[in-house]
Amino acid sequence: MSFWSLYFLATIVLHHLGYLKVQLGWNVLLAVYVYWPIKSKNLRRLRLIIGSLAALILLWREIPLPHPFYAFQQLKLLSGFSLEYLLELAARMVNYYILLAILICVIVYIVLGRRVRFASFVWLGFLSILLWHNDPEPQNFAAQRANTEHTEHDETLLIEPTSISASNTQLENFFDKERLKHLSFNNSSVKNFDVILLHVCSLSWDDLAFIQLSDHPFISKANIIFKQFNTATSYSGPASLRVLHGNCGQQKHSDLYSSSDASCFVFPSLETAGFQTHALLNHDGKFDNFGKELEDRGGLRGKLELPSGPGATLRSFDNSLIYGDYDVLSKWHAENIKPNSKPSALYYNSITMHDGVRSISSTDRDSLNTYLPRANKMLDDFEHFKQNVEASGRPTIMVLVPEHGANLRGDAMQIAGLREIPSPNITLGPALVYVLNAPSIPKYPVVVNEMMSYFDLYTLLDDMLTNSPFTASTTPLSSRVQKLAGTQFVSESASATIMQTNDQRFWVRPSGSNTWVQYNN
Repeated sequence: MSFWSLYFLATIVLHHLGYLKVQLGWNVLLAVYVYWPIKSKNLRRLRLIIGSLAALILLWREIPLPHPFYAFQQLKLLSGFSLEYLLELAARMVNYYILLAILICVIVYIVLGRRVRFASFVWLGFLSILLWHNDPEPQNFAAQRANTEHTEHDETLLIEPTSISASNTQLENFFDKERLKHLSFNNSSVKNFDVILLHVCSLSWDDLAFIQLSDHPFISKANIIFKQFNTATSYSGPASLRVLHGNCGQQKHSDLYSSSDASCFVFPSLETAGFQTHALLNHDGKFDNFGKELEDRGGLRGKLELPSGPGATLRSFDNSLIYGDYDVLSKWHAENIKPNSKPSALYYNSITMHDGVRSISSTDRDSLNTYLPRANKMLDDFEHFKQNVEASGRPTIMVLVPEHGANLRGDAMQIAGLREIPSPNITLGPALVYVLNAPSIPKYPVVVNEMMSYFDLYTLLDDMLTNSPFTASTTPLSSRVQKLAGTQFVSESASATIMQTNDQRFWVRPSGSNTWVQYNN
């Protein structure tokens, strides 16, 4: 078996340590294939090539990495990343203790390889996997690294293979129901308030809990707090389309870029209802044609405003400039909101929290380490801007909706920062509603614990357009949210779909597969 013994022993040890999950049957077949000696030099070379390819495929399946086809598709995006960010991503995937252990094993093998039959230990190792039924506690390199600074309890996500034949039918039933949902904003009543939608990248409830920032004043003092708001995706492009198509029910991921039902567009509908609409970014919107997608597919053509000039405080993962949230928002508000101006509706997109973003002035180049100060600064900026709006006296509905989370913890299937699987810890985010400068607002926030999504949020907004919360005898906020129907949890990415069934369990199905496995949260 020669050097193959070292390979199999290493995978067996890593399995027992929890760094991968050996697929025993396939590994035994591979071991048998490479075990028998072959005299022909050409046949040995052929076997080496075939065996190496098989081992590579097995390792990819045993280690928590995205599907190879999807990873290949994403290579073109890597070309837009800065070298600094690429090195940071590479470092997250490396465990130096494991590398040291492998190096020691190689040295031992070189020294003792001719004296000891390591193949015997391989077969004993396979037997140990067969006899040791209890799954090892999964390890995650990046999560371990992050937890050296954060001691909060980490609920590791596990995947157990359990197929359920009903899930495909349930998923199609969900989308059939969502296709029936549609609303048009009330355009008969006089609008006496502005609408500001803050769309924020990389912020979930789990991220906030991980950095112990769930009680930041901007979050805890909101008038309505959605505890179970599902963003339904784990990447910015689909998230922006979902929030801008929210006048219809939840679409399939595959339909987001192929269908263009204009009646689903939120901001053209607000314009019809009497608002002057705007779109604003705190970045240049060039990466992956983000800004162009907002205009072409999000109903914001001709509305997009970009920051420029001095004042940028951050650099993005592609080395472009990012401007402070308060600076961008306060400048827009001062220039566009006048005492007698027409009611405005603003879509604002912030990538302050995006993975790979670094401070221009800071010496710490690790974006995971800077997540907490960036989150603090962003929420402080939003709180400061909210106070500005309150000081202006202008009635305003301010809404914060996350695009998705950052996956700060990482789990058994994804390193920290990876979001191919749109798990609940990534897609359940802090959706907040502020009713600013209203005559009467409850002292304590209305907390919504039911599963909600975009259509529910815009149903609430439509209710406020019909029955303004800025009148003296208005419907209480608690009564408004009680009328919301809610939306079953279904999240999608290009790599996977996750659905919650009636028994509150989560199930994941890889793209291109019909097999569902339980995702324990």
